[in-house]
Amino acid sequence: MPPDRNRGRGSRAATGKAAALPHPPLERLLNGLLRHSLTALPPELAHRTLLRLLRRLDHPSLAKAAARLFPHETWPASVGRVRLDSPLILAAGLLKGDGYSTDAEALDEVRRGRNILAGWRSLPKLLGAVEMGSFTPSARLGNAGRTLWRDTPGRSLFNRVGLRNPGAKAAARFLGRHAEELPDVYGISIAADPADRSMPERLRKLTNAAGEFVEAGLHPAWMTLNLSCPNTERSLPDLETHEAAGAACEAVRAALPAELPLWAKVGPELAEDAYSELASALSEAGVEAVVAVNTLKRRAPGTALEAGLGGSALREEALRAVGVLSAACEGSAMQVVGCGGVSEGADLRALLDAGAVAVQYWSALVFRGPLSPAFIKREAQQVLEG
Repeated sequence: MPPDRNRGRGSRAATGKAAALPHPPLERLLNGLLRHSLTALPPELAHRTLLRLLRRLDHPSLAKAAARLFPHETWPASVGRVRLDSPLILAAGLLKGDGYSTDAEALDEVRRGRNILAGWRSLPKLLGAVEMGSFTPSARLGNAGRTLWRDTPGRSLFNRVGLRNPGAKAAARFLGRHAEELPDVYGISIAADPADRSMPERLRKLTNAAGEFVEAGLHPAWMTLNLSCPNTERSLPDLETHEAAGAACEAVRAALPAELPLWAKVGPELAEDAYSELASALSEAGVEAVVAVNTLKRRAPGTALEAGLGGSALREEALRAVGVLSAACEGSAMQVVGCGGVSEGADLRALLDAGAVAVQYWSALVFRGPLSPAFIKREAQQVLEG
């Protein structure tokens, strides 16, 4: 069993890649078939196919049956008051629902009984802890045209989906209808609407969005305020300044019950002093964990469009940010959750050794397959033992 990493500091850094483990042959076969069936498709079609599959797997009997095929190996971890069965958390972005042009349209779909959040039942059963969202105050259709690109050799993804989601009100209403069936541990991520350029209006809407989930009777283990949205037409650079980030987190914190921890997700490529100022502001605002980092803003392949670049291309920046923020959090109760480029056990160990107490992932599901969380945990423990 790995040692207690409640602060995640002072441990030996992992080097190199984990040696190949004897993952059971049937697991490798199932994982390979599922991975190849999706990566053989163009990224947009693969994503739509995955969502259709998850929507079907959300049927109670199918979700239960599918979960038996996926191994769940515990590795207890803690992020402040949040207790996890594993240091791995599915990052926000996959389980965020359909996009709609208006709240009224999304709410009508909820009233009709449509599943607007594909994977809400199946993904927690298959993968463990998940973060849902990000949900904006109002429904969004997201960006038009192509929104996904895949760099398979580099194990990296470009996306400019543009916060496509049903909005906080519809998402809260939908989840509220299924509150008794939700997992014991899950998170909800909210983000400001890039169309709102007035800071007071943005804070008011964020506060209302957070309140929607509370009023729906939901009890997530944590709520994350996403301060960085690089894949929208208009990003949120002002929320990355320590003054604005602190004000936004303070406003959302006030809208939440005291027992619900608030996390904040920050963007990459900030200077060390900027991260230090940000850490101080977030801690003062009552944030219990800072998630580092969101995707890199880069030009999508063969286009003039800017997109968010995640996966292995983000690994080194995530390690740097986690190290800087971890040092900045010394002396405070705030902790760091790593995010970026985790596809093997050595990647997980490196982020934990850099100061993270837990790690979010997503692209590993694409490039390594749906069983990657189990593989990553086993490999990380082998690195520790070896």
